[in-house]
Amino acid sequence: PELGDKYNWLANARLKKNYRDGSATIGYSRSITNSSGLTDQLNVNENYIALLDYSATRFTDIALNATYSKNRTIPSSTLDLKSYSVGLTCTVRLYRWLDMEVGANHFRQSSAGTVGGDFIRDQAFIKFTASLNDIKL
Repeated sequence: PELGDKYNWLANARLKKNYRDGSATIGYSRSITNSSGLTDQLNVNENYIALLDYSATRFTDIALNATYSKNRTIPSSTLDLKSYSVGLTCTVRLYRWLDMEVGANHFRQSSAGTVGGDFIRDQAFIKFTASLNDIKL
């Protein structure tokens, strides 16, 4: 079938290497979907990822992640976005039933098409997760 035959396509590939105290992952995905508007354009999205996970102690995990994405329309470049994101997260088990996650993330997007805009977003967060199944009364 031709790409213009209203099919949606998706391809993924990931490689993961496990180590004694962590893992490293790289990946790529590409999707081609039909535009939902009145135009006969296709949306092409490509994502590249890299993840590093490290178990610092029995109760502490550290994760570093990076993503680079390209999103565009064809045959015209109505949408032409490039973005990247990097983040660092530390998860600590405080109790058997309570985890705390502390992290930061940086995101940047640039647009060369007629739709979309440039922007930067920085985030920092603290998250607590309670598992009620593990609480002993």
